[in-house]
Amino acid sequence: MPLRLFHHRDFSAADTAGGAMGAAMGGLFLPLMIYLQSDLGYSPLAAGAATVPLFVLSSVCARLAGTWSDTTSPRALAALGFAPLAGIATRTPEPALVGAASGVFNTTRQLGGGLGSPATGVLLKAHIGDTPTTATRAAPAFPVVMLLIGLACCAAVRPADRGTGDRRQQDS
Repeated sequence: MPLRLFHHRDFSAADTAGGAMGAAMGGLFLPLMIYLQSDLGYSPLAAGAATVPLFVLSSVCARLAGTWSDTTSPRALAALGFAPLAGIATRTPEPALVGAASGVFNTTRQLGGGLGSPATGVLLKAHIGDTPTTATRAAPAFPVVMLLIGLACCAAVRPADRGTGDRRQQDS
């Protein structure tokens, strides 16, 4: 992994945001399922079906974000739809580093998702002596914090050069 990738501010921001948002998404569904089943009395099938609109909306937003990513501020789109983060991560490194930038970004996003669920599980276990309601209310703290970190990183992204839509220059 070429460490000089992290000299690019947009790459670093997008990579951190991708990992944080992956952790947020990875940590969201365990307490959500427990809440739907324990507190609201949903069956496992009904609890799973209750999340279908989230995935449908995510697919629609990703398609729209991909269409708008060349003409709209990457900060706003990354914060709203997550899809342009990969484009942001790969737009500033020089062409020889774009493959490495893509690999590092995807690895960080996957690691975030893989760590989000166990981190939330630890919070659930720490509160398991309490009622399930208290535990499921405390556990989303980790995904919320990760989401806020991801949104803060999106705010650090600089607008692309509108002339070319691409800005392959060394950030200081």
